[in-house]
Amino acid sequence: ILGIIAYIVLTFVDFQLFTEKNWKLLLGFSIVLILLILTPLGFEVYGNRNWLHIPGFPVNLQPNEIVKLPFILLLALQITKLQQRGYDISSIPSVAVIGGYTVFMLALIAAVCGDMGTCVVYMIIFVVMAWVAGVKIRWFVLVGGGLILTAVILWLFVLPETSLWTDYRI
Repeated sequence: ILGIIAYIVLTFVDFQLFTEKNWKLLLGFSIVLILLILTPLGFEVYGNRNWLHIPGFPVNLQPNEIVKLPFILLLALQITKLQQRGYDISSIPSVAVIGGYTVFMLALIAAVCGDMGTCVVYMIIFVVMAWVAGVKIRWFVLVGGGLILTAVILWLFVLPETSLWTDYRI
C-alpha cells in the first residue's frame, strides 16, 4: 500500500524541474548521508561499514541505496544540460564532466563504506546512462580496457606483495 501511495504522489512531481532547482541540495544530501556512516550512527555488517542505525527508527538504512536516486537525477541533469548547450556528449570535456561526477561518488562510497559491490552498480548505472545519451563506444573501449589492464597489473604485481592480498574483496 505504501508503494502504491508513493507511486501516485511521485507521478505528480516534475523531476527535471525539481532537479534543476535543487541540484545543490541533492548533491549535499547525498554527500552528508554517506558521511553519516562515519558518525556513531554508522555500523558495520560483514566487513562493510555501510549501514545507519537511527535510534527510534524501526529499520536500519543503507545510504548507498538511497543515494542512487539523487545520483541518477544529477547525472541525467548533467547530460541534459550538456546536450542543451550544444556540446557533443562524446567530447573530452563532456565525458570529463559526467565521468568526474561518477568517479567522485565512487571514491566517496569506496573510501567511506568500502562497499565495492555498490560501486559496481553505480558504474553500471553510469555506463547505461552514458551509452543511452550517445557517448561513443571508443570511450567505453578506452576506459574499460584501461581498467582491465590496471586490474591485471595490480592482481599480478602489486596485490600479492601487500596485506591486501588476504582481504575478502580479492
